[in-house]
Amino acid sequence: MQVLMLMDECPWPPNQGDKIRNWGILRALSQFARVDLVIMQPITEEARDRLKQYCATVESFFEKHTILKYMYGILNLRAPVTSAIRRSSRTRKKLNAFVHSKYIDGQHYDVLWGAQLKTAWYVHHLQTNPQLSQTKFVLDLCDALSLYRRRMAEQHSGSFWKWLNRFEAIRLARYEGRLITEMDLSFVASAIDRDSLRLPHTESKIAVLPNGVDGPSGEESLLRKELNRNDQSKKTILFVGNMNYPPNRDAIEWFGKAIWPIVRSKRREMNLNIVGSGAPEWLKKEPNVSVKGYVPNLEEEYECSDVVISPVRFGAGTRLKIIEAMMNGKPIVSTTLGAEGIGAEHGKHMLFADTPEAFAKAIMAYVDDEEYAYRCGNDARESAMNNFSWEIIGLNIKIKLDELQNIKRAVR
Repeated sequence: MQVLMLMDECPWPPNQGDKIRNWGILRALSQFARVDLVIMQPITEEARDRLKQYCATVESFFEKHTILKYMYGILNLRAPVTSAIRRSSRTRKKLNAFVHSKYIDGQHYDVLWGAQLKTAWYVHHLQTNPQLSQTKFVLDLCDALSLYRRRMAEQHSGSFWKWLNRFEAIRLARYEGRLITEMDLSFVASAIDRDSLRLPHTESKIAVLPNGVDGPSGEESLLRKELNRNDQSKKTILFVGNMNYPPNRDAIEWFGKAIWPIVRSKRREMNLNIVGSGAPEWLKKEPNVSVKGYVPNLEEEYECSDVVISPVRFGAGTRLKIIEAMMNGKPIVSTTLGAEGIGAEHGKHMLFADTPEAFAKAIMAYVDDEEYAYRCGNDARESAMNNFSWEIIGLNIKIKLDELQNIKRAVR
């Protein structure tokens, strides 16, 4: 199978949500297909070397976003800002020239894969390229961004930001609907995202492709988990996330202001480790709080924690950090929304809590009963291995693309 993959940014290093997903999908595709990758951002030599392990060709077509493009994105009534600011006629011409050069060399693409809404405009225009007339077009939307914006509007108390997010949600919903209709197949990360985007007569054109993670490395990691379980003095809560992302920022601020004081009132010796960039400055001054910033390898952070938290109150898709914590066998406390789309069962794989008092109580339930915490962590890990390992997700991608190849290409 020959695949042309488009990405807005380089997936290496895989240090945030979209990049982790794209890196995993790229590796999965490379197991059964020849992949040519085009990225709309600059690529470092280290990243290019990494990508060439999985790609036959790696190209970068970069054009700087200007203030005029941002203004166009805001004022364009038909397209959402996410898509409008990334449109470039010159990049589109380069893409068509790239496809033409491959066609002349005798390479015919079976699948064109667009990674997220950021590439959708280019995917849309490449559908008119006659040299791709037999190509199947796949768009990985990942999250339903219209759902994300609607939920973001609900969180804002100010009328201006509430109105702005509602307006963007309307534009996104219309745009996502058009794309799903145009594409041969679209993917989203969860059934909730799928159901929010599903239109009449499009059931067969949108499918769930969950986020995936790599498991902990080796038996030594699992042994250290067993040793940590028996360390009675270790009482550490872990939060992982990029806090420049609004849902994560809101989550850690809500936890720090509303939940952490309750936890501290019950256990003064409890520690809170915050891992990720963009943490609020005021949290760094709180007692027993350690802010570590970005950490390349999270295994040690998970191993040294007793409870992992996800106090997310708005957003869409699935939380990769919850899946990572599950894969590492950690007991987890999450809001109901924070765990949506994962299929976790309350009391078995993790605990759900949506108020400060309930959240603090759930944390203490794990801290006070280590056997229960260990059992939940094991059940969570088993669920993650069965549903979110890249090996299983890769097999599902292959099945979907093989099925797509058997469907006659519609005339556009």
